[in-house]
Amino acid sequence: MAAIDCNGKFVKKRMIDLEEKNLGGRLLDIDIYDKDFTQISRSSLGLSERRWHNLRGCGKDLYKRRKHSIEELEEKVLEILKL
Repeated sequence: MAAIDCNGKFVKKRMIDLEEKNLGGRLLDIDIYDKDFTQISRSSLGLSERRWHNLRGCGKDLYKRRKHSIEELEEKVLEILKL
């Protein structure tokens, strides 16, 4: 956790870049909150929810709805990390 004095939307855009342009970043879920402790979402920036590589659904969906087995998720993580 870190607190910085900076525009929250600017920081969120940079973190989205990190998540999308770095293979390992795809495994991260970096949440950004503004000064009033409101979470800055991708949709508040006009972006769609991120998809989790070639799996069906978005990150939150995959976790909440258990659309994939633990084995499928582990396999995808290992593929991303190339282990």
